[in-house]
Amino acid sequence: MEKGKCWWERFSRDYQAADYPVILADRDRKIVWHNEAANSLPFDTTIGMDLIFLPCISTVFDQFLQSADFRLAVGGILDGQYDCLVSLLSEQGYVLQFFPCHSFALSCPPGQIQREIDTLTHQARNPLSTIFSALMNISHSNNEIGDPDIHNYVNKISTQCYRLLRSATNLTEWQRYVNGLSVYQPQRQNLCLFLEQLCRVISVMIERSGLQFQYSVPGEPVNATFDPNKLSTAVLNLISNAAKFSAESGRILVNLSINQKFAAISVVDNGFGIQAEALEHAFEPFYSYDPRTASICGDGVGLPLCKEIARELGGSVALGTSEGQGTRAMLCIPLCPDGGPILSVNDSADQYVYDRFSNMFVILSDVCKVPDF
Repeated sequence: MEKGKCWWERFSRDYQAADYPVILADRDRKIVWHNEAANSLPFDTTIGMDLIFLPCISTVFDQFLQSADFRLAVGGILDGQYDCLVSLLSEQGYVLQFFPCHSFALSCPPGQIQREIDTLTHQARNPLSTIFSALMNISHSNNEIGDPDIHNYVNKISTQCYRLLRSATNLTEWQRYVNGLSVYQPQRQNLCLFLEQLCRVISVMIERSGLQFQYSVPGEPVNATFDPNKLSTAVLNLISNAAKFSAESGRILVNLSINQKFAAISVVDNGFGIQAEALEHAFEPFYSYDPRTASICGDGVGLPLCKEIARELGGSVALGTSEGQGTRAMLCIPLCPDGGPILSVNDSADQYVYDRFSNMFVILSDVCKVPDF
C-alpha cells in the first residue's frame, strides 16, 4: 500500500492517539498498520484481517467491494469481546475500528432482578391481555352487525397492541441478557429444515404487505446446535429491519450458505441502506434511527438482541451496507461435528400460523398485518 504524505499524515493523526484499537489493511486484507491501542487486541496483528472474523463473514466483503461508501459492522467477535466497524477507503484499503462490547455486571441480587423483570412483564402483559380479550368480544359482536368502521377500529387498536407487546417482549429479554438471566436451551437439529419452515410462513406474511420475499435453503441436512426460540428471534428481527427500511414493492432475500465449519444466514434487501453515522451505533442498545426521517424508530434493542443471541450460539452477526443501495445482514453460527443424534424437527408452520402470539406475529407486527380477531 502506497501512503501519500498528506493522506497518511491526516489518517495517522486522527487514529494514532485513539483510545480504541484501529487497524489499516490493504485491499488484499493484509494488516499494514495499527495504532498503539490495537496492541491490546487478543490476536497477532501481523496476520491478515480475514482471520479476525469467522470464515463466512468475509463473504459480506465480496458483496460490497465495488461500492465507494461500503461499511461493515460486526457484532460480538474475538470471543465476543469486541464489535468492529470496517470502512472502505477507496484505493487505500480498509480501516477497522474495534469497540469493546458492553460488559454487564449484576448490580443487585439475581432474585431481585428476576422479580423486577417479572413485574415489568406482568405490568405490560396484563393490560394487553384485557385489551385483546375486549377486542375479541367486540369483533365477535360485530360479526352480526357487519359495521366496517368497527372492524377497522379493532384492527388499528390490535396493531398498536401487538407493537407494544413486541417492545415489552424485546425489553424484558434484553434485561435478561444484561443481568445474565437469559436461559439458553440448545438442541441439535437440522438447520435447513428449521429455517425452511420459518421462511415458508414468513413469505406469506411479508408478501401480503406488498414486499417481495424469497428464500434459498439447501435441500440436504445441515446439522447445528442452537436454541430454536433464540435463533428464530434473531432471524425475525433481521427480517423485520429489512422490511421496515425497504421501499414499497421492495425485495428481501434470505439465504443459508455453508462455509467451512459455519453456517451463514443472510438477509438481503434493496432498501434505503444505513447511513455511516448510524451504522457505527447499530449494535448499541436503545439506538434507533430512521433514514427517511432522521428520527427515532423502534425500541433499539432488536440488533443488540441479535448480537447477544449470536454470541450465545458461538457466532457473530454482521451488517454490510451502501447508503441508498440496501443492506446485507449475516448471522453466522457454528455447525455440529459429524456424529451424534439429531433431533427431528416437526413441521412448525402450523404453530407459527395458529398461535396468534407466536414469535413471528409479535416480532413482525411492526411491518406486517397482525392476525384478525
